[in-house]
This record gives sequence, structure tokens and C-alpha cells, in this order.
Amino acid sequence: MKKNNENQARIDLLRELSLAFGASGFESDMHDIIKEKLSGVCSFEYDKLGSIICRHKKSGAKKASGPAKPVAAIFTHIDEIGFMVRGIMSNGFLKFVNLGGWTTQTLPSQKVLIRNTEGDYVIGVIGMKPPHMMTDDERSKAPKLDALYIDIGASSAEEVINDYKIDLGTPVVPYSEFGDLNKSWLYYGKAFDNRAGVCAMIEIMRRTAGANTGVELVGVGSTQEESGLRGAKTAAMKIKPDLAIVIDTPPADDTPNNETAYPAQGKLGSGPQIRLFDPTMIARPGLVEFVRKIVKADKLTAQFAVRSSGGTDAGSVHLTEAGVPTIVLGIPTRYIHSHTSVLDINDIGRAADLAVKMAEKLSAEKISSF
Repeated sequence: MKKNNENQARIDLLRELSLAFGASGFESDMHDIIKEKLSGVCSFEYDKLGSIICRHKKSGAKKASGPAKPVAAIFTHIDEIGFMVRGIMSNGFLKFVNLGGWTTQTLPSQKVLIRNTEGDYVIGVIGMKPPHMMTDDERSKAPKLDALYIDIGASSAEEVINDYKIDLGTPVVPYSEFGDLNKSWLYYGKAFDNRAGVCAMIEIMRRTAGANTGVELVGVGSTQEESGLRGAKTAAMKIKPDLAIVIDTPPADDTPNNETAYPAQGKLGSGPQIRLFDPTMIARPGLVEFVRKIVKADKLTAQFAVRSSGGTDAGSVHLTEAGVPTIVLGIPTRYIHSHTSVLDINDIGRAADLAVKMAEKLSAEKISSF
């Protein structure tokens, strides 16, 4: 597959989304990007936790004609895992708590970006006791979070507060580059969980603008997913979807340390991972069969998975009111919940292709059959 204008536009969008600052609970920069990219295509509203809701703009004729269509919502969380400053030490180092599910093995010596109280950015490095000073027991175990700190080059708490304008509650995100992995279709960067999903949602809303489908397609950029699937819950209560498609980034299982007795269910380059089960949701059989038929009939690239761990916004959305038929389309991504992840850029387009085909074939009657 040769790179063309469509591929390049997707790459450029993912780069912008990946590099954006958006720790869980601090997603306003993501609002701005989504509104810019869907300007002229959608109107926007918010729930009270900051989730952004994108509805296609309608002409006067469309506004006045026919009964209301069922709502099919595309949920993609816009937050990224990060940190929050919880303490400023007298010698100028910062203590922090996690915003999302980090493992401490990935953190020492990594760079971070801190947005201070004036909206400016400060670079820091996560530090810990050097191995030369550790006991044998300390070297053999993952460090405890309380043993880590952020070094910004300050020498006192007063300098941190007065000069660097950093205080308790200041948000922090990974500081990472974006690029292609040796000129392949694989790209690396931070926050692919879930900026890849946001990239797909923007593409879907653009491609379906003006389409005469049997559903009203609504895009949702949900907040605080990494802190407990929170924004999806409040957004779903606000829009009351009749069906939901959640796009997220499951951990790829095509790397050497993930070898099992089973074939990989989340392989890069093999299209979206359609999730049949995880501990937070069992997909409705009728909806799964509907998706299977689309994949087969339209010769789409996709893969299916049963997950023994993890969860997505679907865990909140499908329990809204009397229940919402929900399916998860995952864009497999290596090394998520770390500073740098890797994905196949084409899998974003393949996820969008499947969601668009679903929108074209959904109707009130079809949804009621699930």
C-alpha cells in the first residue's frame, strides 16, 4: 500500500492528537482540536464532566422532515494517562500520583511535560535511587510509586512555586516524540490510547456528513476514561444512545513476550479488533453477528477477540438506562500505558471503514433486533 493524500492526512492528524496535552481530567486542548477538525461538519455540546458531543449539522429541510432517527454514538475517550503533582519537597523535587494505570517499571529516567498554573510547559525527568545505591532486594523489584520523583532542576520549594509556577494539583503527561518506525506503516508516539480512536472518530464523522443513513450518528470524545470510565457514563446519560460503537486501543498481543497457545487476537496490520468479551461487558450476540456479516460481505480486514482482562468505555455505556447494545472496535497498539506506543496507521482507517459500513446498514428495526 502506497502512501497517498488520505494516508498523509491521517498521519498528520494522529501526530497532532498524539502530541496534544490531555491528562485525565485536563482535556480542554483536545476539545479545541476536535472542534477545529470538525468545524463546518458538526455542532458541539458538552456534558458536565467535559465530554464533547459532536452532532452533524443539518440543513433546514432535514431538520423539518420525518420522525427522529435512533442515535448511534461513536465513543472515543480523549484523555491520556498522566500524573498529578501531590507534593513539593523542600529541595525542589516533585512527588506525584498516577492519573490512570501506570506500572512503575516504565517510569524511571523518562521525560515528562508539566503544564503550570499559567499554562506554560516545564520539562522534567522522573528520578529514583540509582542502582549503585540499591540493596539486592530493591534491584529485584519494581519501584514503589512513592520512591519516584520528578526533577525539574529546581533547588527549593519556593523556586518551584514562585519561578516555575507549579503547585499541588498541576497535571503532568509523558514527553515523547512522534514518528514512523523506520519508514514503515508503523508509527510511534505517546497517548495513542486513545488518540488513535479519536482520529478514527473524526474521520467517521467527516465521511458520514450529509449521508442519508437510518441512524443519527453522534461522535463523543469522553473524558476521564483512564480514571474510571467516568465521562462516557455522563455523556451516555445526556445523549441516550440507542446503539454505541466504542473505539479504543487494546494492547497488541503479537510481540514475543505475549506468545500463547492461541493465535494473536490483536495483531498490528490486521484491522480493528472486535471485542466479544471483557470483564466489563459481554457483546450482544445479535450485534456481533451483524458486524461479522458486514466484515464478510464487504471483505473488510478485522479480527475478533475474547479478553480476560481490561475494559473500555463500553463498560459504562452499555449500562445506560435500560441498556445500550454496544460493540468495541479496537485499534491494536503495542506498549500502551507507557511513554511510547506503536501502531499500524492503516488500522485506524480500517476501524473507520467498519464503523461507516455499520452506520450505512443500521436502522431502528435492525437495532431493535439486537
